[in-house]
Amino acid sequence: QQQIVFICHSMGGIVIRKFLVDYWADLQELQVKKIGLFLVASPSLGSDYANLLKLLSQILENSQAKALQLSLTNDWLNDLHNAFKRLINRPDRLEIHGKELIEDKPILKGILKKTIVEPFSAAQYFVNPYKVQSSDHSSIAKPKDKDADQHQVLLTFIRKFTGSDRLSNTIATSVNTLSPTTESSAITTSNENVELEQLRAELGSVYK
Repeated sequence: QQQIVFICHSMGGIVIRKFLVDYWADLQELQVKKIGLFLVASPSLGSDYANLLKLLSQILENSQAKALQLSLTNDWLNDLHNAFKRLINRPDRLEIHGKELIEDKPILKGILKKTIVEPFSAAQYFVNPYKVQSSDHSSIAKPKDKDADQHQVLLTFIRKFTGSDRLSNTIATSVNTLSPTTESSAITTSNENVELEQLRAELGSVYK
C-alpha cells in the first residue's frame, strides 16, 4: 500500500508516533508515501493523572504510567514529541496528514476534576482539532452509531486523505475550537446517506 491510515486511541497514538519516527525509512523502502494519523484523545504530551500515579507506577514497575507522565518531567515523551514534529516537517521522508479529537468531560464526574487527556496534550500536531461534545476518555472511542460526531469526522478525514473527491459534499463538518461552549454541528446534503454507503463500500475493511 502506498498510503496507510492509523486510527489511534489514547496510548495507541504514542505507539504509532514512535513507530513512524523509528521506521520511516523502512516504510519508504516498502513504497509507503503517505500516512494518515487519526488521533483520538491521545496524550501527546502526557497526562497529569499519570503524574499523580508516579509513585504507584514505580512500586508496580508500570511502564505505561511512566510513559504517560507529562512531558515537562518526561524526557522520553518530550524527545518523541520533538522527533515527531521534525518528521512532520520532512515530507521527503513521509507525507503525514492528521486529525486530532479531544475529549470533553472527566471520565469520573464528581471525582476527577479534569479530563484524562487535556486539550493542550491532545492537540499538538495538526490544524483544527475537534472536541467531541459530551465525550470522556472512554466514550470518545465508542461512537454510538454512524451519525456520531467522531464517526462522521473519521469519514471526512479518510475521504479527504484518500482523495475520494468524486463523493463531493458527502460530509461537511464544522470544526470546534477548544472552547467548551462551542457546539459541534454537521452540515449534510440531501443525498448524504447514499454517498456515505458508497464511501463505506469503497473503504470496506476500515469499518469492520
